[in-house]
Amino acid sequence: MSVATEFPQVEVAIVLLERAGLFLAEYNPKWSMFTLPLARLRRRPIPGDAAREKPLEAAVRAATRALGRPLPTIEFPRPLGPSLPAHAYLRSGRDQQTKRYTYHTFRLRVADPAPRHALGWHTLWLRPEDFLTHHPVSPTAVHVLRHLPDEPAEA
Repeated sequence: MSVATEFPQVEVAIVLLERAGLFLAEYNPKWSMFTLPLARLRRRPIPGDAAREKPLEAAVRAATRALGRPLPTIEFPRPLGPSLPAHAYLRSGRDQQTKRYTYHTFRLRVADPAPRHALGWHTLWLRPEDFLTHHPVSPTAVHVLRHLPDEPAEA
């Protein structure tokens, strides 16, 4: 069996919600840690085939959940260049299965300093370096922030 088929592939859209140089972190009670807004790409049943949603669709879903409001099309998150390097292999904390993760990263600048998280989770604004030095923070958030491009995103 080839390496590509030994472990399940998981695609995730991650959104850097930015305000004044800070990124929105949300507390995920299932994981007992803070993370960046993210959403796993879903499979949608189509007669005779299963199609996976597009990374932008998952990014919009993650952003709207974190902000607690719908987004107009002109405010959709923008891709942050090519996908990040995949996490080699991670053991899922949820099901204890080893998986290969692929990340699609997006950025959205927001003006609202107090998002109303749709699920009632706790959210707060952190400096990028806080994700690297504070705990508990998800390994995925740390991985994303370590691989951010140096140049700022377009407005």
